[in-house]
Amino acid sequence: MGSKRPERPNFLVIVADDLGFSDVGAFGGEIKTPNLDSLAADGLRFTDFHTASACSPTRSMLLSGTDHHIAGLGSMAETIREFQKGRPGYEGYLNDRVAALPEILQDAGYFTIMSGKWHLGMTPDRYPSQRGFEKSFALLPGAANHYGWEPQLEPGDNLPGILKSTPVAYVEDNKVIPPFELGQDFYSSDAYTTKLLQFLKERTEQQKNAPFFAYLPYSAPHWPLQAPEKDRLDYRGVYDKGPEVLRQQRLARLKELQLVPESAKAHPVVIPPMDEPSPLAKEWEALTAEERKVSARTMEVYAAMVQNMDTNIGRVLSYLKSTDDFDNTFILFMSDNGAEGLVFEAMPLIMGNIFDHIAQYYDNSIDNIGNGNSYVWYGPRWASAATAPSRLYKAFSSEGGIRAPLIVRYPPLTGSQPKGAIDHSFATVMDIAPTVLELAGTKHPGSTYRSRPVVPIRGRTWVPHLRDPSTIKVIHDDDTVIGWELFDRLALRKGKWKAVQIPPPYGPGHWQLHDLEADPGETEDLGPQYPEKLKELLRHWDEVTVGGEIHNEGQLAFYHDAVVARDLPAVRGDKHRWPYHKDQSEDPTLQERAINARGAKPSVMKKPLAKVVAPARLESRATDAVDQPQTSIEPASLESATGEETMLEMLRRLRQDVDFLSSQHYRATLEQNPSMPAQANTLPASIFIDSPQLELPRNNPDQGQDDSSAQADTFEPSVAWDSPIALANKIGAIRGDITTNSHSRALTTMHSTKTFALTLPSPLQLKRQLDLFLLEFDDYSPYFRRSSLQKRIATALHALSYAEHQTTVHVTLQHCSTFAILCSILAIAEVFSYNSNTMDLNTGQHWYRQGKWLMQEFEDALEDSLDIVVYNMTSAGYLMEAERLRPASLHVVRASHAALCIGLNDKTRWKPQPDEIVSRPCLWWVLYFLEKRIHWKCGVAYLLRPSEINVDVSLVEEGDVEIDRAKLELMESMISYSGLWASIWQDYLAPNAQLVGNWTEIQLTDARIMIAYHQLPPQLKWETSKVEEDLNNGLTEASMRLRLQTYLRQQSLRLIIRQGRIASAKADKERRCSSLIICKDTVAAIESYMKKFVCWRPLGYFLTCCLVECVFHIHSKPSGPSDPTGPSEVQDILRKVRDLLETLSVSVGSSQRALAALRSVLSQSHAPTEVEDDGVVFPHGSPTSGLVGLQDPLDDRMRSFSGEFVDLFNGDAGLAETLHFLGLVPV
Repeated sequence: MGSKRPERPNFLVIVADDLGFSDVGAFGGEIKTPNLDSLAADGLRFTDFHTASACSPTRSMLLSGTDHHIAGLGSMAETIREFQKGRPGYEGYLNDRVAALPEILQDAGYFTIMSGKWHLGMTPDRYPSQRGFEKSFALLPGAANHYGWEPQLEPGDNLPGILKSTPVAYVEDNKVIPPFELGQDFYSSDAYTTKLLQFLKERTEQQKNAPFFAYLPYSAPHWPLQAPEKDRLDYRGVYDKGPEVLRQQRLARLKELQLVPESAKAHPVVIPPMDEPSPLAKEWEALTAEERKVSARTMEVYAAMVQNMDTNIGRVLSYLKSTDDFDNTFILFMSDNGAEGLVFEAMPLIMGNIFDHIAQYYDNSIDNIGNGNSYVWYGPRWASAATAPSRLYKAFSSEGGIRAPLIVRYPPLTGSQPKGAIDHSFATVMDIAPTVLELAGTKHPGSTYRSRPVVPIRGRTWVPHLRDPSTIKVIHDDDTVIGWELFDRLALRKGKWKAVQIPPPYGPGHWQLHDLEADPGETEDLGPQYPEKLKELLRHWDEVTVGGEIHNEGQLAFYHDAVVARDLPAVRGDKHRWPYHKDQSEDPTLQERAINARGAKPSVMKKPLAKVVAPARLESRATDAVDQPQTSIEPASLESATGEETMLEMLRRLRQDVDFLSSQHYRATLEQNPSMPAQANTLPASIFIDSPQLELPRNNPDQGQDDSSAQADTFEPSVAWDSPIALANKIGAIRGDITTNSHSRALTTMHSTKTFALTLPSPLQLKRQLDLFLLEFDDYSPYFRRSSLQKRIATALHALSYAEHQTTVHVTLQHCSTFAILCSILAIAEVFSYNSNTMDLNTGQHWYRQGKWLMQEFEDALEDSLDIVVYNMTSAGYLMEAERLRPASLHVVRASHAALCIGLNDKTRWKPQPDEIVSRPCLWWVLYFLEKRIHWKCGVAYLLRPSEINVDVSLVEEGDVEIDRAKLELMESMISYSGLWASIWQDYLAPNAQLVGNWTEIQLTDARIMIAYHQLPPQLKWETSKVEEDLNNGLTEASMRLRLQTYLRQQSLRLIIRQGRIASAKADKERRCSSLIICKDTVAAIESYMKKFVCWRPLGYFLTCCLVECVFHIHSKPSGPSDPTGPSEVQDILRKVRDLLETLSVSVGSSQRALAALRSVLSQSHAPTEVEDDGVVFPHGSPTSGLVGLQDPLDDRMRSFSGEFVDLFNGDAGLAETLHFLGLVPV
């Protein structure tokens, strides 16, 4: 029997900002929320509802029905990193590859309105009015003062850190609303509600006859924590017992309401080391009485914000009841993520000097906290109380960051269920859009919308489950895989199982496995107990990120492009450098060519996979880029179509900082401080020692040999590897003496007609590789100026008639140094490219070889120049990435020699060109640190150091050239008296006044550095006593030493933090101690790093160093009763090495390089040999070369050691194959 089709429902979607899971009364909270509690009592509460871990990504998923990596918020606009900029999915706004929910509903006849926080685009073409909202009142950024108050800055002051991106920036429809027009009584939650009710009350008759979609995203209770006094007074004294008491009370109430299992255990509160000094992170008992008052008062304000929001929700509900729309309105209330628990004191990069700013312009006295001129947040312990029993909070992929409260009320749909029912079904924010569309009786447009290609919805409608939960018990079945990624924190879920990876110091840095049904707090890692289950989940991750074939709904190409960012070139066309992208509609063949290049068709899958509905990782590695012409397109206009004042114009008129509109990065360069004083004299030629002339080998590249290793063998001494200074002496004998008047020899073949055939990538690939180098590889590239480098390369390519159809160019002498530098850049870029194999240390080798042969072809005609320095430094950088320290040392030596020849640190010999004024000081410092990283205390550039850094000549190791102390002191005096010291102080310390404070409060340029520093083993940390001693001796001297130490520490730690970099545990030691002690320290370092880091290269390098040191110890040290390093200690260390080797073989998947190095050391000839296994080539320039000198071939003691090593492996699986590979036993 048929029934009348029910009237189409209205929709009211309410979003709280940073609200914790248990904050509202219906979810166990003590905060007074009667209106939300009544909705829950009359509707449904979801206990397993999940969002993204931060604001704008969740909002993009809500309005698009797909993942935020596709919708344009792969990362929050404020935190997009350099390597993400310009990629599809990382636009920083809701992009055009999705059809927005309000757009679809507007087309279906709905009256669409919103009032509240937008956070999905700052420019006029990205306002809510342009994405389907007929009426809108929107806060554009992610946060702002809730009272609309902003201090009047003193002349010369700028907004610090995050405050630049959180201005009071409102628009109504397309009109900008300046802060002073908001009114004296403005408060965010009150104003949003009033404006939404105004839109509803002022509807025309036609609009009243249409159903409405109302979106009410509050900005409460997001920081700054501010609330009306009448609400604050209701909570005076409620939180005086502290956050831990509140946490236990909340958890008990959750269990009583059956919102979490009775057996649920709360995860311990996570407080990383860098947060510990903050009062927000300390345990309640450790706070002073005054600190407790401030902390409790802050929480009172937070509760007042939630209460005020609930009061305003009640105003909307009352209006709906008065118009008889209440029962026909689908009402949904949710939070956009977990509670906010970060300690911003530990985030100097993001927050800047916010504390000085707050102290100057705000009043955070206890009686003023919560008013408009206060600025506070409440920290990790109160946040953990709100997310209990879950782990962590907002910004993390653990349950505390992504599990959010959800209340749904719509009687026509849920009427069959008892009122106040609790639904434990797993659901995601992506499900809301398809649910709304089905209830509205309309459909998603599919693959095309408004003449542009769009992606399908990826969420799943709740309607069948809510209508008949007894039959359809779940929304997502156990075969569905969901993934999360934000800020490098990862998670995968399939059924009740969840894999999560959180980097240190908040997590262990490796994948953990949890059973969420039994353990919603993620307190127990089941990975060791169920390794196959963890592997099963991670296989799904690989399918998503590498294969790109997500499911068979025709979105293969679009989704693949969104993840690996290969086919949509970015165009930075507008004056704010905000990234715009070429839409696929502008090139109809783009999708077809992208799919053809991958050998697939849009509607065909190679094999059915589990239903994967999340993209996961943003750093995916995929197939090579698709060649396509780069098309310049005009960015969307920033001018108002109606002639109204734009947001940008208003902010400028009000003298606001507009940096938040740009995509500029924070990396410091020397371009702002290019001055470097002239040196009084050049370095005396007498520091070079006469040596026999050596000939550089010339091999044929077609022979396929490792050319760098051939050159390395030429300089191989009979006893030990020469230091850079010794090699520079030898090269100096070949290249000519260094004199004051003649720093380069005459050229004999300047008019050579010789050419070199060089094969280059396509123009688009070339541009991408250059961008990748400049953005990602920043250790050795600060001397490159992007515009100058690109212009120079473009000029050279044009001169050689380079075009897309002709990728082979014939390089002449005039351009050889340019293309040699380009080749070394391409080699480095290939290491970091997203299709490279990080396990293959020969990645980029073909580019390195081309540059090397190019330079050798023209060597006789080249003079020492800045180009020679740059080429050799970039080549050394590549070789260090490939863990080939010996050939890298040769390049550093050559760069050092050329630097001396051209007087790199002598300003009187510079050409008066702006590029040199910038590049020479940069080159000088980079060369200095490059040598420090390869050979400590013996490099040529080290002799050019500031005099404050002392060299103890007595510590020079065997094989180094003894330098006359008097001459050394003379050079130090020359540098010091030249004024270089003052210049360094001005360039490096003046912009960083924080550096002169207590060393534990250093504001490093990257917060990750401080995080990783706290994870270092004790023997690698700074000696604080020395720093304090320096501070007592003088501010300037101590600051200089501290700055240089900080810089060196950054360089080392950056290598450890960033995947694919190498690192040396010995880099920070004064000199090598006895071999066994170093071995013990190295083993300890390996064990520590294996617990903290997942990057394989540092581990492999540490292991190799450790093995070599073991061999050297037994080979060179006598053992006897008086020897503290006897055989028992050696054997104990070797057992640890064996265990580490086994562990690495499991966790890394391959330790072939370490095995090859060991074989090289233990073989009959100590010279490294080339080993090839499974396609992996281990070149002569192995990490073992140059670290330790082995004096003779294997003697009896070495053979004895080999026997001990065999004994240690006895009984292990795969023994015969392993030992044979090591060369220790015959087949």
